Amino acid sequence: MGLEWKKDKGKVEPGGLNHISRRQFLSYATLGLGAIISALIATPLVGSLVSPLVQKKKAEAEWRELGKIEDFKAGKPKIVQWTTAKLEGGVMETAPRAVWVIKKDDDDFTVFNSRCTHLNCAYSWKLKGESHQTAYGSAMPDKDHFFCPCHDGIFDLDGAVLGGPPPRPLDTLPVKIDDGRLFTSYRDFRAGIPEKVEI
Repeated sequence: MGLEWKKDKGKVEPGGLNHISRRQFLSYATLGLGAIISALIATPLVGSLVSPLVQKKKAEAEWRELGKIEDFKAGKPKIVQWTTAKLEGGVMETAPRAVWVIKKDDDDFTVFNSRCTHLNCAYSWKLKGESHQTAYGSAMPDKDHFFCPCHDGIFDLDGAVLGGPPPRPLDTLPVKIDDGRLFTSYRDFRAGIPEKVEI
């Protein structure tokens, strides 16, 4: 027994359905299809608008413990390294992370992202008079300093540029102390530009 289209809208066949006109059916089908298409278009749009807010809050909430405050010596930079793991598209991706910690006193710390602001190369701490190879023959400062071997970027203990092509000082990260332990919220920044822009 097939579905019959009737002009009588309110008439019910025994054991059958309320019959609707062809015009009503097409109207309902068009509205339903329009709602589905609208939802498909709106979902990524809303996601793209809300995602940066969620990501920023998530990044702010992700504090990484770096150690006890007594593990750091005043005026002596210490590198802290770890590996992060993130599930991306069904694949577990790992990424090495590192920061340089400078303790000024028990309540005053600076934490630098471990990447040079020129081209994101890793840099290291060099003591005054310590010999090291320079790629471009840069003159070494007569004091302890951070040195990036990629293009002879040189920074002082406070992260200020002393030499080479870096366009800005080393990038600082947020710091907090809780129950005698030091924490930072790790972020990466765009390299090669004068402004500090988080990526």
